Amino acid sequence: MSNISPIGGALHVASVVPDAWVHKAADKLIEKYGADAMTEAGRLLSLAVTRREQDRILIMLRVQFAVALQASAD
Repeated sequence: MSNISPIGGALHVASVVPDAWVHKAADKLIEKYGADAMTEAGRLLSLAVTRREQDRILIMLRVQFAVALQASAD
């Protein structure tokens, strides 16, 4: 089994999550943590990496990106 297979499967799961859900998660982080939302998103991403949860890693990258976009818009 190659190292690429699991990531390909995770990419499929992460791409199935609608953008609206990603932005809603980003909104909740911003609402709860305010200026520290990006730090919290990074912590959650780090936790997913530590646990080797590939689907969650990709989703949290999307959420972190959404938090950054929304923070830059404010």
